[in-house]
Amino acid sequence: MFSQAEQRSSRILIIDDNLDIHEDFKTVLLEPTANKTLDTLENDLFGQDQDKSGSEDPEYQLAFASQGEEGLALIEAGLAENRAFALAFVDMRMPPGWDGLETIEKLWQADPRLQVVICTAYSDYSQLEIVRRLGRNDSLLILKKPFDPEEVVQMACALVTKREMTRMAQMTLQQLENLVAERTEALARAQFHDGETRLKMKKLQEKLNDGN
Repeated sequence: MFSQAEQRSSRILIIDDNLDIHEDFKTVLLEPTANKTLDTLENDLFGQDQDKSGSEDPEYQLAFASQGEEGLALIEAGLAENRAFALAFVDMRMPPGWDGLETIEKLWQADPRLQVVICTAYSDYSQLEIVRRLGRNDSLLILKKPFDPEEVVQMACALVTKREMTRMAQMTLQQLENLVAERTEALARAQFHDGETRLKMKKLQEKLNDGN
């Protein structure tokens, strides 16, 4: 369950032992995209700013780790600060430490709600082997190397949004449960007081009857 203090998160963790891959993710997720280039072209053609409200790319906060152990430490620190990561891209091979599967197992032990994309080459584990190890989980997607930048952008947007929608839904459910509990308690108190009132009225009537 999400804590009440936990806020909306667009934090993405990249776990990969190749520092060049870190730079690639910065380029893909942080720098202006082709959509913004298209917006600029439309503005030039039509001579005015087009209304793009609600269509801007999400602003991500990226963090990087070179090994699974380092990535786990960042995940745990984020949870402790109520600044949990929404998504992690995890490389399959990261010698000499944990491989991608072991890393994901550890990450999900720390935060079962974490959305994960595992980055794997065709020579690594098959999809069947990954499912056998991690199970079928709607919080896991598989990204084949070499990856398409647009696919990375789409996965990031979809999974960060999914994480936020799940958080909001669980918060709403918790609020409803609290409201039901409050109403139930109030009804119980009202019934108790009604019972006391009826008892007092009965005793009063009995006294009146005895007096007659």
